[in-house]
Amino acid sequence: AASLADDEADRAAVLLGAASGLWRVSATNGQATHRDDVAAIAERASNSLGDREFAAAFARGSSLSATEALTIARERRRAD
Repeated sequence: AASLADDEADRAAVLLGAASGLWRVSATNGQATHRDDVAAIAERASNSLGDREFAAAFARGSSLSATEALTIARERRRAD
């Protein structure tokens, strides 16, 4: 799988962590529903960041509120 740019990979890892945390507290099964997509995005982000940085970004995301996660999700990628 192709890798992501570091800023995209970090954002993806944070949002995956946020989704995981929100699915856990809401008792929904979103991760199972989107398993293949989640796994593919996680693999690309982890390949780009490395396991340690991916885990740190995922952990940051898992502590976000829904409002904080939506704010990050809505941010547009900065112009190069």
